[in-house]
Amino acid sequence: MTVKSSPSTELVAQRIERLFASLTPELQTAARWLLSHQQEAAVLSMRRCAVMAGVSAPTMTRLAKALELTGFADIQRQLSTATLALAKQQLAAVRHALPVDSYAANARLVQANARDQSGRNTNSAWLHTLSQAQVANAVSGSTSLTPVQWQALGKRLLLASHVVCLGLRASFSVAQQLHYAAALLRPNVHLMHANGGSVDVLCGLGSRDAMVVVSQAPYTQQTLDTATQAKRQGLFVVAVTDSTISPFAGVADQVVVFEAQTSSFFPSMLGSLSAVETLVAAMALQAKPKDLEHLAAREHYLRDQRAYVLTGKDSATFLQLSPHVQGILKTP
Repeated sequence: MTVKSSPSTELVAQRIERLFASLTPELQTAARWLLSHQQEAAVLSMRRCAVMAGVSAPTMTRLAKALELTGFADIQRQLSTATLALAKQQLAAVRHALPVDSYAANARLVQANARDQSGRNTNSAWLHTLSQAQVANAVSGSTSLTPVQWQALGKRLLLASHVVCLGLRASFSVAQQLHYAAALLRPNVHLMHANGGSVDVLCGLGSRDAMVVVSQAPYTQQTLDTATQAKRQGLFVVAVTDSTISPFAGVADQVVVFEAQTSSFFPSMLGSLSAVETLVAAMALQAKPKDLEHLAAREHYLRDQRAYVLTGKDSATFLQLSPHVQGILKTP
């Protein structure tokens, strides 16, 4: 049987085509799904891919080994690289067509591209193009640095006396996500808001501290001013931004670059979100026992304060809590 390959999965497809006849029926089922769902396989968990393929999770691992790879992560690395390259190619025309300085003009162009000659909105290609961009943006955020570089950056932030998270306007939600997750590990992570000047917020901070600033075009002037002031005061500045020639690259000690391409009128935030989630994961990899103790304490405190709705799937976790906390949660 010949399995047709796609340019976006050439390396994986070549292995499948060469070895397909030797695969068991179950592995062939997984291989067929993999070839027709390369975008999903590049970003979803192995367990989720297995469910979608109709096989068990260990089958995906066995497939990787049958394809002469070390594991499913190798398959995902190949697919991620190919997906990003393909999406960039497909979005090249979109980037040139959309005037990034005008959201209104972009929206009108998006509408025009989706209409047929009669003026009706019948073109569904916009959704495929948008999803291609979203996958590529998400992949770009996590692959901006090598695993070793990510871990070194995570360790650097864990060693800082204080870590300030900064992102304004559209990037505020991303900075807020970074702060929320990182603060679970360390009590010294702070979120900067727009209602304070850089001099007030940065007062007392210096070379032992760090700032993670998130920004993408169109860049916010107040964010740049604050990051520049932080650099003057000696803070270790990490810029999570959309270009190596972004104005934030010039003031940063470490630049994490992501893609923000889209076929819609507004730049995508998935790349920056992927980058900060990867950064938090890198911090967790380097976390000390005291950091994990802080994480456990925060979890117990939140449950103690009834911050979460207790559902059936939480029952096992509930039984691990202290009798005092259980009593509080049971109180009407």
